[in-house]
Amino acid sequence: MIKASQNHAENDTDFLEWIEISQLINFEEIDSGAFGTVYKAKWLDGLPKDATDDGRIWNRTLKERI
Repeated sequence: MIKASQNHAENDTDFLEWIEISQLINFEEIDSGAFGTVYKAKWLDGLPKDATDDGRIWNRTLKERI
């Protein structure tokens, strides 16, 4: 499903992507309740910006490393 959404994406916000937890930093709890806890974090690779024509490889807006 993820691969299909990437192959058919028409823009940089029109697809799903798997993100490894190792690519997230600065976790912050937003809220918790009876069904779980919601967190936010910073994504090291950043959001997709545009795709190259070579295999739909997405360029990134951020390349932050610790």
